[in-house]
Amino acid sequence: MKNVLQEGLKWLEVQRHTHMASPALYKRVNEQGQIIEKQIVATIGHTELDVSDGYGTTIKSHATDFLILAEDLDFEPKAGDTIVFDDRIYEVMTLSGQGLGGHWQWSDPYHTTYRIHTKEIGAADE
Repeated sequence: MKNVLQEGLKWLEVQRHTHMASPALYKRVNEQGQIIEKQIVATIGHTELDVSDGYGTTIKSHATDFLILAEDLDFEPKAGDTIVFDDRIYEVMTLSGQGLGGHWQWSDPYHTTYRIHTKEIGAADE
């Protein structure tokens, strides 16, 4: 029997990827110091986070997120990677209080799309 909800989510993901995504460049420096670049398409999003400082003060935090198909990236995102999008550079980072692996999460229950958390670090040099 066909899983109607799973099929519906796949259809929505194709629509997002086709109509709501823009070109971007994903970069990683490997252990040998070589730059690995991957042309991708991504949908930009945002995460708002309230973090307690332990003294009763709440600090508001903001991350720019990128939704990227896992099959387009070929590897899991890693903190320190960068994404060049719309002439700006974003660094993959762990959200405050999220611990190891808190720099990305699955965007869907079927593990087809990464939601990668980043911070803007400057303009792209071109």
